[in-house]
Amino acid sequence: MLWVKLHAFLGLFLLIGGLALTLWALPFLLREPPRPFFRALRGLAYAALAQVLLGFLLLFLGLRPQNPLHLLYGTLLATVWHFLGGLERGGWFYQSLKTPPAQTGPWVAGGMLFALGLLMRVYFTGG
Repeated sequence: MLWVKLHAFLGLFLLIGGLALTLWALPFLLREPPRPFFRALRGLAYAALAQVLLGFLLLFLGLRPQNPLHLLYGTLLATVWHFLGGLERGGWFYQSLKTPPAQTGPWVAGGMLFALGLLMRVYFTGG
């Protein structure tokens, strides 16, 4: 089925992209992330949102994952990436904080490590 292949291909793209962005984010423990990182992260978040919508389409078509937690982990991952993408100075999430952090780098790096854990859970609960 075309939708299943598209879901698998997009999942592989998100896995590789998530690993690459997490490695890119590690130096941000000590410095601020550049704008291109946030652009790439927002792009990955939008791709993850498309993946979640595609996953729910497959669910409604009667194709269920081996583990129902797969849907939860995928939704959480897309949400975490979306919020991290908004932490850019002047970004929607950064501006909404009552007291924004002086340095967003450590928060972004930590969030990306957390998201990597979610990404692994999504990968291993799928099927």
